Amino acid sequence: MARKKPDAGIRSTLVNGLRPLLPRGWKLHPYRTVPDDINQTTVWVKLDTIDKLPEAPQSGANLVTFVVTVASTKVLLQEADADLDDRVIELMHALDALPLVRRASARQVAATDVHLGFDISVEVLTYPIPDKE
Repeated sequence: MARKKPDAGIRSTLVNGLRPLLPRGWKLHPYRTVPDDINQTTVWVKLDTIDKLPEAPQSGANLVTFVVTVASTKVLLQEADADLDDRVIELMHALDALPLVRRASARQVAATDVHLGFDISVEVLTYPIPDKE
């Protein structure tokens, strides 16, 4: 018998969980995109890796890593730090509290050629969908 498709994919689940955590005025793109102009703090989500769960390789579980990029409108280091530091820390705490997230970590990056930001690595566990008989 065919497997029943889940109601929402893992990306949709993550994006829907992420959306209410973002500060007012931040723009969320659910897929990898780099806007031509960043005129408000912008967030995009990309799938990075899919690995077997190392602790339980026979379970069929996967460890799926997404990268959530947060780009500041500021181009000067000091201004970008002031713009994002505290808000990214708050976002990290909120992400860690989501039931689907196993672990999140962040590092500062050049989000575009001129905009600074953070890449937040978010690990999510997925399990095989059992066959319905």
